[in-house]
Amino acid sequence: MTICLTSSEVLAHPRITVPLSKSITNRALILAHLYNKSLPAHLSESSDSIALRKQLELHQTGTSRFHIEEGGTSLRFLVAFLAVTCKQETVITMGKAIANRPHNDLIDALNTAGFNVSRNNHTIRILPSSEVLADVWPVHASTSSQFATALALIAPAIEKPIQIELVGDIVSVSYLDMTLTQMQQAGFGVNRSETTITCNPHRTKTQVIPVIESDWSSASYFVAWSVVAGQALTIDKLTSHSLQPDQQIIQTAMALGADVSFTDNGLSVVPGEPQINSLSRDYTDCPDIAMTEYVMCRLLNVDLNASGIDHLKHKESNRWEIIQRLMDDFESGINEFDTYNDHRMAMCMALCCSVRPICIHNPEVVSKSFPDFWKQFKKLGVDITDGK
Repeated sequence: MTICLTSSEVLAHPRITVPLSKSITNRALILAHLYNKSLPAHLSESSDSIALRKQLELHQTGTSRFHIEEGGTSLRFLVAFLAVTCKQETVITMGKAIANRPHNDLIDALNTAGFNVSRNNHTIRILPSSEVLADVWPVHASTSSQFATALALIAPAIEKPIQIELVGDIVSVSYLDMTLTQMQQAGFGVNRSETTITCNPHRTKTQVIPVIESDWSSASYFVAWSVVAGQALTIDKLTSHSLQPDQQIIQTAMALGADVSFTDNGLSVVPGEPQINSLSRDYTDCPDIAMTEYVMCRLLNVDLNASGIDHLKHKESNRWEIIQRLMDDFESGINEFDTYNDHRMAMCMALCCSVRPICIHNPEVVSKSFPDFWKQFKKLGVDITDGK
C-alpha cells in the first residue's frame, strides 16, 4: 500500500489526540499478570501491546506455545515472564524481523540467574529451572535497556532480594528508571544506585496499577510538525509530570523557536523563528526521538550534532543510517519513500510533506505504536490519498 501526502491548508490550532504509552502499557501488562494486579481501564491499542496482551492471556489457559511476530519489548518481556513462571517445556516462536534483532544478552542473563532458556534461530525454548536462583543477576546494558527492564519486572517474584548488575555503558537508562518508578508507584520495593538495581520480594497488598500516560514518542511528531510547518496546535492530555524521556522533544522545540506550554487541555505548541544554526543533542537516553529531531533540523536547515546514536542500529531498522539517506533523497528531489517496516520511519518522513507532496510506502506500519496516526495527521490540514 502507498499513500500520498499533501499539505493543502493550515488549519487554525488543531487539537491532536495521541495514544496511551506503549512502553508503560507493556510494563503494566507484565506486572498485572505476574503479580495479580488490576490493570487500568484504558491501555495502549498499539499492535505491540495487543500482541503481548494476547500472549499473556493465552498463558492463563495453560498452553506452552507462544508467538510474537514483531515487537522487541513484547518478545523480551514475554521471555522473562515465561522463564519465571515456567512449569513445563515452553516454546516461543518469532517473526523474521524480530528474530534479526538482538536478544541473546537477555537469554544469557536469564541463564546466569539460574533459569533455563535456549534459542535456535526463530525459536526460544524455556524449561523449568532445576537450579537455585542466584542472588546477583548481571546483564549487559550497552545494547538495550529492555534486557535489564525485563529482569527488573520479574525479580520481585523471587522469594529473596535480587541485585541486577548493569554491565557496560548503559543506554536508555531513562527508560529503565521509568520502569522502576512505575513499579514503585504500584507498591514494589525496587531502586537503582548507579549500576545496581535492587529488587525486594513483592508482598504489598496494593493491587492497583496507576493509569497509563499519553505517549510522548507519538506526540513528538506533532511537536515537530508545529515547528517545521509553522502551525500552532494542542496535543491533548499531555502533562508536565511524565515518566517518559521523550518529553525532551520540548527542549528541542524551544531551542528552535517554539513557545511550548502546558494548559488544562494538554500541551500547546506555538512555532517561532529558529535563532540558531546548529544544535547538539545526546540521544543515549531518548533514542526514539532522535530521528524526529533529525528530520526537524534538516527541514529547518539547522545542523544537528548528534551523539548517543550507536544503539539505533538495533531497532526495527538501522535508523540513523536510513533516515540520513532518506533525507538526502528528499533534498535531491525524490518524493517516494520506503518505511523499511519501521513505524518511526513512516511518521518521521511524513513531516516532509510540510515542504512538498510526498508518497510513503507501507504506511500501515504505524499500527505498531500509533494506529490512528494518519487520522490525526489529517487534522493538520494534510490531504491523504491512495498512491499508485
